[in-house]
Amino acid sequence: MAEINFRRIISIARNPILLALVLGLAASQIAISLFSQKAESVDRARMQAALVTLQANLSVETTRSKGMGVAAMMGLYEPLFKEAALGKRKQDAPEVLQRLSIPRRHYGYEGTYVIDRTGVMVANDTDGKKATGKSVDFRPYFQHAIHGQESVYVAVGTNSDSRGIYYAAPLYEGADKSGRIIGVTSIKTSAEPLDNVLQASGDDGLLISPQGVVFASTRPEWLLAMTPPFDEKRVDAIRKLKQFGMRFESKNPAILPFDPYPNRVSIGSAQYASEHIPLEWNDPQGPWKLVRLHDAGILDAT
Repeated sequence: MAEINFRRIISIARNPILLALVLGLAASQIAISLFSQKAESVDRARMQAALVTLQANLSVETTRSKGMGVAAMMGLYEPLFKEAALGKRKQDAPEVLQRLSIPRRHYGYEGTYVIDRTGVMVANDTDGKKATGKSVDFRPYFQHAIHGQESVYVAVGTNSDSRGIYYAAPLYEGADKSGRIIGVTSIKTSAEPLDNVLQASGDDGLLISPQGVVFASTRPEWLLAMTPPFDEKRVDAIRKLKQFGMRFESKNPAILPFDPYPNRVSIGSAQYASEHIPLEWNDPQGPWKLVRLHDAGILDAT
């Protein structure tokens, strides 16, 4: 076979027209390959830029949101909240609830809270089920705020079983941040703005917790599913966090039907290019992941 190939090469080399055709075809194939690689590289760069923009838009809904600012103001300037946290007002005192209702109703929040220094909710204004008297000392948002750090936390409410964004700020004894921290003020909003930011990107996307739980997504069927592979130890660890309500009390939690982290992802019969970027929310479990999926057919067609 090697001798036959060698004879063919000699034959082509002696025929200028055939040699030119072969070299032209080879050059074309190389050019097409280089062009395809360059096109995919350019598209990947665009995807990454879009992902950074998406990350910034999520920050507007979380760490740089109006809700965070309102929680901080509640922790500085409202004497009734300070008295409630110090036990000078009874739990859910009407005058305290009236003050809590002002920002909640004005901005459409799901709940506003005053939490004492031990982590017990001493006042909660909401149209839903009350959380007054419950302890949230295990929640990272409380731990951050009680130690002087404004915090954002996302979780499934144990009372409501709905996804929410929690904003928390230190409750200071005085009207400035140099005073003693006597509790925490907190606001809960719907998690839908996170889904909406992902939807507005024009591609499929997911917001995934450090434990691999999809908290926000462009597709409802992916919500609160766990990234593969299934592992009972992972499920037990997620359950112990109490971050996702009752969703992981079952021995058979929903599993995402694909691994979102490789460069190429198969979802059913469709192929997607995947890009991801970390989100740092001071979660003690580690950074969150923002994943964006782009139709790989567009890449392959370029």
